[in-house]
Amino acid sequence: MATRICFTGKFKETCEYGRKGNLWKSGYHGGTDLVGLDSEKVYSVCNGTVERAGYDNGGFGNYVRIKEDNSEKRIYLAHLSKIYVKAGQKVTYTTVVGLMGDTGNTTGKHTHVEIREFKNGVAVKKLNASDYMGIPNKVGEYNSSDYQIGNSSSTTNITQIKQKVFAVNTNIRETPGLNGIAHLYLPGTTVNILEENVANIDGYTWDKVESVVTGRVGYVARTDTRYK
Repeated sequence: MATRICFTGKFKETCEYGRKGNLWKSGYHGGTDLVGLDSEKVYSVCNGTVERAGYDNGGFGNYVRIKEDNSEKRIYLAHLSKIYVKAGQKVTYTTVVGLMGDTGNTTGKHTHVEIREFKNGVAVKKLNASDYMGIPNKVGEYNSSDYQIGNSSSTTNITQIKQKVFAVNTNIRETPGLNGIAHLYLPGTTVNILEENVANIDGYTWDKVESVVTGRVGYVARTDTRYK
């Protein structure tokens, strides 16, 4: 199951959106700060396209900026220790974009999530990142399992991503077709079905999938015994 939260499992909100103080040039905190307790993997919080991925000298440190599909919102995930994506790459709610860190201007290891509304290519306002992720805008400890897409605890209405489990040894290939570079996954592997019937090659119908554990995106030949 996917969420709009950048961490899976238990996480802590350490600074809510809108907190006032002179730590910030604007006079208030323009995002939401989260600390992953069960995992330091940072996930995209939307379906979209990476516009920027690199180091920001203005305080974000290592960061990723994603343009949300079908909107003018940009999502910033900042202070990362590592970045796993690059500009131009398509991402989904379950894509690991980096690892939590303390690069840039920070007081400790965390991920700063910031949402900006753009108009004509220019940022016009910051939005409440906690509201966007569907979590309370309040310092505390939470669990992403309570905020799954489609769960009544979440305030965000998003189409649920279809998941399936491999029933047999399965190659996720880098391109559709039997000539695509193969990466073997074992029975019991859970994948997100990103797109069905993307191609008909070599006598198979191919699905575009993403491994929930590794984040690898690729193509699987669909058969009667492929999924449980």
